[in-house]
Amino acid sequence: MSWIELLLLPEVEKRTRLSRTTIWRMERKGLFPLRLKIGVKRVAWDASEIDKFVKDRRAARAATRDLTQCSGKPKNGRLP
Repeated sequence: MSWIELLLLPEVEKRTRLSRTTIWRMERKGLFPLRLKIGVKRVAWDASEIDKFVKDRRAARAATRDLTQCSGKPKNGRLP
């Protein structure tokens, strides 16, 4: 049996740099990993899902940056 590393909200906020409210809103929209209920008043997140979320966001940012650099648009927004 393998163990799953669980993260409590303060650690999730620290790793993602998102606030409690933003995490909750993104979770409701299906844009953030779902929390796991681990007690009557206690929730946690699977650490591997949070790490994947952060990695995917970084990859998306890098892809967007690559697209804007290849678009042929001047960086200052002015045409020659």
